[in-house]
Amino acid sequence: MRKEERISEMRELLVRAKKAHYTYEKKVLKGKHDEDWPDWYADYLIGHGLDNIVGDKLEAEMLSRFLLQTALEKLSQPNRLTWAEFTARKFVTALKSRF
Repeated sequence: MRKEERISEMRELLVRAKKAHYTYEKKVLKGKHDEDWPDWYADYLIGHGLDNIVGDKLEAEMLSRFLLQTALEKLSQPNRLTWAEFTARKFVTALKSRF
C-alpha cells in the first residue's frame, strides 16, 4: 500500500473513531469528558482495522502514548489540517520507526 493510501485509510479510521467516541462520551459517560480518551481510541483503532493499514499488530499502550503526543503537538502547532489528517500523516510517517 502506498503512503498516501495509508494516510487516507488512517484518516478515515480516525474520523470513524471520533464519531464513535463522541457517542461513547454522550451515552456511556453521560456527557462527561473522557480523560482516558487515548486508551479508548487505541482500543478502537486496533479493534477496527488498524492492522490492515499497518500490516502488523500494535500494542494499545504504545498507540495510546502516540495519540496523546500527537494531540499535544497539534495543539502547539496550529495549522489548517484537521486532527484526523494531522494524526494520520504523523502515524504513517512514524510507522517506520514504530513510534
